[in-house]
Amino acid sequence: IKKAKSKHLKIPKNNFIMNNLETAVQRALVSINSAEIFISRSSIIDFCNLTKDYSPLHRNPEIAKQYGLEDTPAAGTHLVALLGRASRTIAHETGDYQLVGQETKFKGPLYPETTVKFNLGRLNIEEKGAVVNLELCSKGKKETIATAEARFAEAYPTQQNKKETQFREQVEIGMQ
Repeated sequence: IKKAKSKHLKIPKNNFIMNNLETAVQRALVSINSAEIFISRSSIIDFCNLTKDYSPLHRNPEIAKQYGLEDTPAAGTHLVALLGRASRTIAHETGDYQLVGQETKFKGPLYPETTVKFNLGRLNIEEKGAVVNLELCSKGKKETIATAEARFAEAYPTQQNKKETQFREQVEIGMQ
């Protein structure tokens, strides 16, 4: 007697990953969205000192104006650090995933005396992780200053992931 192969039962391989990651991203966004960060002139200079960026463009408003800017902009590394902070918050909320990469694109300058906040652009669940698109926006003008595509992957297999995998394998064996 030959067993008939059933093709009716399809178990999504990343169903647990999707639910866990989506839930974690939503939790992280609650804390990220409620966080408004005020960028002062002194915080721009302090960050530049920390990263050893001594460019007068970030320190002297007159020089910045000579280059067509309204004021002294924050350094690009400052924007990357702000978006990285949001990405690490998401990774921390998941517990099972780690930030494995982040690509940042600059849309406009971040000037002193500006309050910024984060927005979720898009969430793409993949086989073994996810890509989260974040935006860093000025609160007052509501302009996007920078975007980041943060990539997450499983940090290590968890007990729940192990149980999900075992269940999936048992179902697949039973279908053969």
